Amino acid sequence: MRKIKIWKRMISIVSVLLLLINYINCITGNSNNLVLNTVAIDDSKIPVNHDEILAEYAKGNRDKGYRVAYALTEEERLEYRNRIYAYLCNELGFTRAVAIGALNNIYVESARTFNPSVLEGISWGYDDVGHGIGLLQWTFAERNGMLKTFASDGSINGFGKPVSPISLDCQLHYLKWELVDSGRYTNIYNGLLAIGSAGKSDYDTEVDADAQETNEVENADVLENQISIDDLEVEEENATSTDDDDTNK
Repeated sequence: MRKIKIWKRMISIVSVLLLLINYINCITGNSNNLVLNTVAIDDSKIPVNHDEILAEYAKGNRDKGYRVAYALTEEERLEYRNRIYAYLCNELGFTRAVAIGALNNIYVESARTFNPSVLEGISWGYDDVGHGIGLLQWTFAERNGMLKTFASDGSINGFGKPVSPISLDCQLHYLKWELVDSGRYTNIYNGLLAIGSAGKSDYDTEVDADAQETNEVENADVLENQISIDDLEVEEENATSTDDDDTNK
């Protein structure tokens, strides 16, 4: 019995170390060395069929208070964050600074959950295309509706078959399709690629972080929330403390 407890403790310590490595790598931008798959994520378990998706939302699942089809554990949230960051760098070709800025934007848009199934507010449903859904809160038929069309069409979604529109892989592919293939956001995408690159890769070149962030904020509104995830958490805690102080006065 004692041996079992020791082994459980060792496994817990190793898990914490892996999560710490993930965190450091993501913040420092070492996307090529990110330790992914520390938590098993199986998108195949997420329903594809419309009625089955509605059934999951009908269960009343919540993630940080918001309506979701499935909630994430903190370990899964960290894994999702790292996968998103790696995709931004490796598939979209963003520099480290741009990827971190975009990651923070996704963090805020997804109600600080990184949950692809998160819905806008708590009163809107999956079929309310006039309201946001997912990592970037895609809204209205041209984006919310198109996400679902994209997911159902294997000829354009990159999977060769229908997939779930509320899965991480689908939404990352959809983000790339919007920016790269749809032709609607070519200028924005090219602008993001140009920020801080000057023909060099941030994998090999250290950048002046302060100057970089200033330049990005001036030239790309999408990076208006470019501060670290830790800073966002601190802001939340400070806001809560302020509200408590006001209440006690």
